[in-house]
Amino acid sequence: FSIASDDGRYVCDSLLLTARKHIGGRREICLRSDFASVDATGRFDVKTLPQSLTNLVASQLPTLPGLPQYIQQNNDILLTASIRDMEVLRRLAGIDVLASKPIDVKAYVNDNTRQSNITIDAQQISVKGNKLENMLVNIFSPGDTLRYSAKTQKRSKDGEVMAFGIS
Repeated sequence: FSIASDDGRYVCDSLLLTARKHIGGRREICLRSDFASVDATGRFDVKTLPQSLTNLVASQLPTLPGLPQYIQQNNDILLTASIRDMEVLRRLAGIDVLASKPIDVKAYVNDNTRQSNITIDAQQISVKGNKLENMLVNIFSPGDTLRYSAKTQKRSKDGEVMAFGIS
């Protein structure tokens, strides 16, 4: 497929999507393409996965202004992804992130136990022109608590490195 826009054309030469549903309700979805490899396994309904992510925040931070309502889902999913080219996401979703090395994502979300663990590892990215290195973000929920940690390094134009971290 190809995507045309004012700033050029993006062409995807290879895209393979496979899906299987096993006895007992377990599912597998695999995506292989020029821009990413994604594997999802577990008991889940693809249509309700965005709500599961919303619930992750809504159940832990219910007073956060503007947050959509918590709606119980029954997803139990393990996802791994390696995103090699951010251009398709930039064009489709307007995300201004470029990556010179793959961005790796590992996520586990279980709606029934309200447990989650999401890790994003990006070795070299640019966010709105800001070059970041060794970025690691982890969001997890042991029980009824939402926790996070993030760290990265920013390299200035003159080569100076500044490290940032929060948890």
